[in-house]
Amino acid sequence: MWRIEGRFSSKRNRVWLMSGFKGEVCVLKVYSKPEAGVEARILSRLGAGGLRVPFVLDQGVNWLRLSYFPGRNLCELWEEAEAGGGDGKELLWPLLDWLKQYHSLDLGGLNDLNWRNFILCNDGKVAGLDFEEEGGGTLLEDLGQILAYAITYDPPFSKWKQNWINWALPAIVEYFNFSFNLNILESNYQKALTGLLKRRSSNSEK
Repeated sequence: MWRIEGRFSSKRNRVWLMSGFKGEVCVLKVYSKPEAGVEARILSRLGAGGLRVPFVLDQGVNWLRLSYFPGRNLCELWEEAEAGGGDGKELLWPLLDWLKQYHSLDLGGLNDLNWRNFILCNDGKVAGLDFEEEGGGTLLEDLGQILAYAITYDPPFSKWKQNWINWALPAIVEYFNFSFNLNILESNYQKALTGLLKRRSSNSEK
């Protein structure tokens, strides 16, 4: 017997935190479209590669019951860092660690690097969530997405965020041992930002 403990924010689906009579905790995700099989396959493949993602405990045509990661949403921590006068730099490293491990599996890029899809777990490592679409781009394209999302959260394009981007660009190049140069990374960031703003503008007009 499961009991609803809370609800997570999701634009497309219904997602609840559940608890069992023995104290076990899980996440129930009910899809607006029958996409459960797609995400279950992606999670299985990522988990088999050692990546920190939810484990599928049970599934139906339009729902998954998933393991739960205690921690904080990375986007919430990002917004709190700016509001609280922090520098937000410590949030980049665990996200890069996760992304680096992902690309070491040679599975192709990700479609959505929204910081809301990541949890900073209690041990300081990141867990990835929400893998409803297959395919994607290169490591550089994914890094561009990380930066594009970062600068557009509320309040978008603030001086604090721009200073962080100016720090993050060379920091990322150094993290990846200069396997690409700053100009290439900045070009991918600008491309990702243009695409993100275009998609948001298109959605707002519907």
